[in-house]
Amino acid sequence: MLNIKRAIAHLTKHARDTNALTKITTTTTAMTTRGAFFSSLRMDSTFRSSSFVSNFCNDKSSTTRRRNDGFARKKRAMQTSIESRFRDSESNREKDDPSKDWSQTIKGISGDHVHPSHLISEDILERFTDSAGEKGGEEESENVFELPRKKIPCAIVFAYVGNDFKGNTQNVLLPRGSTVDDVIEDAIFNAGGILLPNYRSKGLQRLKWSRSSRTDKGVSSLFTVVGLRMEAPVRAYGGSVGDEEKSESDKTEEEMDAEAKALIVEKINRHLPTDTVKAFACFKATKSFDARRAAISRTYEYLLPLKCLRNNKNGELEVFREALKTFEGAHPFHNYTKRGLYGAGKANDNRGKGKRNKKKEAVAEDDGLGETSSEEEKEEEEKEDEEKQLPKRIETSGKHTYWLLEKDVDDLVHIMHYRRIHEFTCSKEPEVIEGFESYPFVRVKVYGESFMLHQIRKMIATAVLVALDSEETPTMPLSFIKASLCRPCRVVTPMAPPLTLFLTGAEFMSFRKTNHLEAVQQKGAAAATEKEELRSLTISKDTEDDIDKFRRERLYPKLAESFASEDWDFFIENVQNVEPTREEYLNIVKQYESYDEVRQIRAKEKAEAEREEEEEETTTTREKANVIS
Repeated sequence: MLNIKRAIAHLTKHARDTNALTKITTTTTAMTTRGAFFSSLRMDSTFRSSSFVSNFCNDKSSTTRRRNDGFARKKRAMQTSIESRFRDSESNREKDDPSKDWSQTIKGISGDHVHPSHLISEDILERFTDSAGEKGGEEESENVFELPRKKIPCAIVFAYVGNDFKGNTQNVLLPRGSTVDDVIEDAIFNAGGILLPNYRSKGLQRLKWSRSSRTDKGVSSLFTVVGLRMEAPVRAYGGSVGDEEKSESDKTEEEMDAEAKALIVEKINRHLPTDTVKAFACFKATKSFDARRAAISRTYEYLLPLKCLRNNKNGELEVFREALKTFEGAHPFHNYTKRGLYGAGKANDNRGKGKRNKKKEAVAEDDGLGETSSEEEKEEEEKEDEEKQLPKRIETSGKHTYWLLEKDVDDLVHIMHYRRIHEFTCSKEPEVIEGFESYPFVRVKVYGESFMLHQIRKMIATAVLVALDSEETPTMPLSFIKASLCRPCRVVTPMAPPLTLFLTGAEFMSFRKTNHLEAVQQKGAAAATEKEELRSLTISKDTEDDIDKFRRERLYPKLAESFASEDWDFFIENVQNVEPTREEYLNIVKQYESYDEVRQIRAKEKAEAEREEEEEETTTTREKANVIS
């Protein structure tokens, strides 16, 4: 009861409108019984003095009608009491801070913490006055979902050209529309898929929003899945309106469409700038669906201008291809990301007071805000590094490139730094895009389980650096890549521009607890029901063709335009400006070879010990069996 009372007090204090107050009273009524309700009343003098208490106590009739009347009186009295508290709290807020516009405070985020464009405007409030969030005056429209609607978990497939976006993750510090999440949420809201109380919530938490991949500033995607709880038409996915259940034969094609193109996707696209962001399919998911956790693999492509490899004059393309292959497998990629954002390194120590949000702030910076630390803070950090006693290591002329001879507790390599890359390939011959024949490029494709921040761009830039290694211009030797994928190694790797990086595909686990393919094999292909097919996130051939058309007509022309960007010249000029010399790189390679040899000996000894232990157990089991016999 104490928890219920505290919850009521907290919700009442922070409620923003009468609709929220009504929900509080309704929820409280539903989750309390008579005895539980009286227990909460004894803890609150405001409720004890209410007039409905006596009426509720005198209501001893066993009939359903009188019992419902009693609860109705209780609800009205509770609402009156809570509304009076709400008015008092509002007046107290105005007295505490009369200059603050409390009417623009939404979902716990005030104007002091977000860009003003993220606050719900009066125009939106006037258009959506109904608690159900439906458009006033245009309930039935070609641009919105048909009525009636029902909230269900959905997984929507989107594609977008990211050149003009600051990433795809919501960032309330940037103007509204700077990220892909903003554009998608606005489109679904305008289509009637999001109720006003759930619109523009903090971190999109009220929608249980999730995305299969997080892309940085300027990165595009052809297959990003967004998961959310959406107000979808009841007729979608074979649902029936009213009490009468339709048979499978009576349902229309649009009602049985697993991708809900006519009922949902087309409505959303009418509110999207389809030349940059477009929806292709909407699947019905499970309540526990999380797009990021459900994705088991992802595929990215990167269009690298051939001029970055000196137009392949001396066979640089073959060396580049070999360098990419070196990254395949499971390794710690701590040198190819911001180490502090993952694991238990120095930059991610959240155990002190006020440090819990440092990781989130750093991630927000990577979405387009840039570094916010001042020069004074950087000087202080460098001073601290000089004053503290550094672990033993083999250093190079590059300040941040060295080989550790003992553990550095302030810069640990954590399990979160490990990733598995299944395939890392490059096109055999240069390609061109129609209309941009003067810009040949090579297509780089990487297929893996998941990737860290900047990981793909850093791996590609490192492979370019290795490909440019020659006697005239010595840079990084190919053998150093394996050393960089080892825990004791620390190196600052270059990073390629994000202009031509895009996500091309992702694989997902089945929505159902049992795999759909296994069910088909057990029952037979003919026995697979339509409901089973609805539960898998597999796009149709028509949708694949639509995405390919978006690639050719929308994405490629935009990427081809970026080939003329000055960022490529800047990258070519600076990628070879590495601090360590080639001899210093090779010195670290020697340390790696010794380290790897010791590691292999230990692994062999461990395997032999395990084998001997198994043999002893087998011998003991046989002796016991002989004694028994």
